[in-house]
Amino acid sequence: MGRHKQHKPRRENSVRPSTEWFGTAFHSVLGMVHLDVRQSGNGILITSSPAEIDGARLK
Repeated sequence: MGRHKQHKPRRENSVRPSTEWFGTAFHSVLGMVHLDVRQSGNGILITSSPAEIDGARLK
């Protein structure tokens, strides 16, 4: 008699984890920047843009 592989039951209506994150960081030259992180193929893509505080754009 051979061994049979046990299959994991499929999750129905499963929610995929988010593949997009964001945050704010402080750069020593640029000041506050907004960061967006996304999945890109087998890696990640990080983009940054100047942060706004109370509607005022920082330099």
